Amino acid sequence: MYPLKKLLSGEEFYRELKKIYVKSGIKMFFEDYMKIFKFSPFIAAFSTFTLFTILHFLFLRYNIVLSLLLATIPGLIAGLLTFLVITYYPLLMMKNRASSIDATLTYTLAFMAALAAGGLSVIDIFSELLEVEENRDIKEEAAAFLKDTTLGGLDVSTALERAAKRSPSRMLERIFEGIRQTIITSGNLTGFLEFIVERLIDEKRRMLLELSNALGLLSEAYITLMVAGPVIFAIILGLASMLGGGIMGLDPILLLIFFTFILLPLSSLGILVLIDSWLSRV
Repeated sequence: MYPLKKLLSGEEFYRELKKIYVKSGIKMFFEDYMKIFKFSPFIAAFSTFTLFTILHFLFLRYNIVLSLLLATIPGLIAGLLTFLVITYYPLLMMKNRASSIDATLTYTLAFMAALAAGGLSVIDIFSELLEVEENRDIKEEAAAFLKDTTLGGLDVSTALERAAKRSPSRMLERIFEGIRQTIITSGNLTGFLEFIVERLIDEKRRMLLELSNALGLLSEAYITLMVAGPVIFAIILGLASMLGGGIMGLDPILLLIFFTFILLPLSSLGILVLIDSWLSRV
């Protein structure tokens, strides 16, 4: 994790942001992004301040001093929000890339293990991977490794070390480092990759079992809350309306409309989002 206190300590902030930015996969040069980072909050704050000043002075007919005071808070909020968005956008991109890589990493490593068993070198393995890999983020990591070795002139060990530092996925980072150590020591790349694949398959099997149990509990809760619950709630509100009473001073018919057309759809949408987030992890 990246503590907020580290991101707010000057040089430490710059170093942490640069590490995250490299892992995020954003194509813009970091120096150009920093120019946007430095000026955008001030531009957003000044633009918002000016807009609200004009709004209060010309349209709402406040005096100029009051208009300036009322425009200060929106300007500060706009500047702060812009700062937060620009700061955390690379972190969000890095986490998205890490999730994408982890989702298909098992199959990629199985393919690499098969190539290693055939006697291919590390560079040849990554070259073949670049041709057949469907995951865009893994493909970008393989292309960056090959660029370091073929165009950059780095040896395999140094290129793997750079790839490990550049990887947004902790698992892929450890695998790059493990391949590097294997090449330096035993050279049994096939055995290492097969071992990692077996561990990842066991981990995926465990996650699928947990997901199955969680979906079972969620389905029971859904039936109770989203099927039986609305029927009971509608009966109670219908009886309250017939008896002429209210619930906390509110008309039961209005509550029923709110429950049927707003609360229920939003709850169902929330459950769909929750299930999608669970499925994206396996």
